[in-house]
Amino acid sequence: MWRDYFGPGCQIIGIDINPKSKQHEADGIEVFIGSQDDPAVIDAIFAKYPKVDIVLDDGSHMMKHMIDSFKWMYDRLQPNGVYIVEDTHTCYWDNYGGGVKRAGSFMEFAKDKLDEINAVHTHGVLPVTDFTRSTNYVAFYDSVVVFERKKQGKRQHPITGSM
Repeated sequence: MWRDYFGPGCQIIGIDINPKSKQHEADGIEVFIGSQDDPAVIDAIFAKYPKVDIVLDDGSHMMKHMIDSFKWMYDRLQPNGVYIVEDTHTCYWDNYGGGVKRAGSFMEFAKDKLDEINAVHTHGVLPVTDFTRSTNYVAFYDSVVVFERKKQGKRQHPITGSM
């Protein structure tokens, strides 16, 4: 499906805990066996494929896994990369570690990232971070959150200026 969507020249890299997932490997498709919350697996992927343009997190949907995966991968994406987390409805479900406005849920983590993007407007209350400087937007859809990396420069507001 993803090859059809992105085109025949794309390289697809998967992570799965089930060794049977290796059966889906083909030319341009590689599956790493392990968990998305294992930094050694993530490191192995980025060691072999240092230029990743898109991450689509369709993993365990457990809050800790989603947050850890984001922390380990987002800064490694290409400067104009996209990080997509789907099935975020689990952020509201107790059995996945979520809950409405529950601290530690991926949804609350993502909402905090909105403040981080706008840190330049907080008059020093929030620090300007690498995330602030490298993120163009965070978009929330039904059960999907999308982060677009793009180097920030001069902001549109004349008082804020450049970072």
